[in-house]
Amino acid sequence: LLGGFWAGSVQPIDTCPADVTGDGLVNITDLLFVVSHWGGGAGDAADVNEDHVVNILDLLAVVAAWGTCPP
Repeated sequence: LLGGFWAGSVQPIDTCPADVTGDGLVNITDLLFVVSHWGGGAGDAADVNEDHVVNILDLLAVVAAWGTCPP
């Protein structure tokens, strides 16, 4: 038991979900990644808003988060 939770049972919070490429930046690479996964479903890294479909809402989320991710 760790801090009231079983060790390993807590998932870390993704502080920059629009950084789908994981390089610490939200930029054209992430935008193109979303476009290339258009229509993808649950579990797809390009599903930024986690609504189980990669679509315009994910593309807009990337544009809205454009720039450097918080540390």
